[in-house]
Amino acid sequence: MGWYESQPFFCAATETARDIAEELTLEPDGSLLPHPLENLMISPAKWPDEKIADTCCKYLHVMEVYVDDFCTMVQTTDARYLRKLSHSLLHAIHSVFPPPEVLGLDGGDPISNKKLLEGKGKWDIRKEIIGWVFNGARRYIELPTAKLGSLIVKVKAILHLKAMSFKRFEKVVGRLRHAAIGLPAGKGLYAPFNRITSIHPKMANLS
Repeated sequence: MGWYESQPFFCAATETARDIAEELTLEPDGSLLPHPLENLMISPAKWPDEKIADTCCKYLHVMEVYVDDFCTMVQTTDARYLRKLSHSLLHAIHSVFPPPEVLGLDGGDPISNKKLLEGKGKWDIRKEIIGWVFNGARRYIELPTAKLGSLIVKVKAILHLKAMSFKRFEKVVGRLRHAAIGLPAGKGLYAPFNRITSIHPKMANLS
């Protein structure tokens, strides 16, 4: 079974984990048990002991999943609520994808310890998510510096060409479309590219 067939089934499972996590955030404070990986999401020194009241509706948050990447944002710096969201997400993922010690199997944890150890699971005000850097304090998104630099190099390289293979053209346009997400009027700039794509020639004429 290739990725084309497996993706819908896999996404149904990860979306289920997301739904469970959302439901767990509504549980009373203190009802969720600690999770062994929670300290990789926020420093233990920042876990307050005090209980919080009525947190289920206190802060605005969003939980989403893109294939196997769980993305959560919340409008708060309250470490107690961040702990609650961390518990909800970690327990929800393991409820759908149990760790190997629970199933009695060999292999790694479904929650990537490698990514957590790299700090990719830590709560932060500025963070890269699915190829974009989100800044919660200043409320904007931007392309990572390395990705933006690579895209500029590729665009400059084709500006001197009169034609290029359609396959190469598609790759560059695909990256430009991704970059245009950050431009409110970006879609309107792609009319010439769309005309070439609709024809699907062997060579894309750039003159």
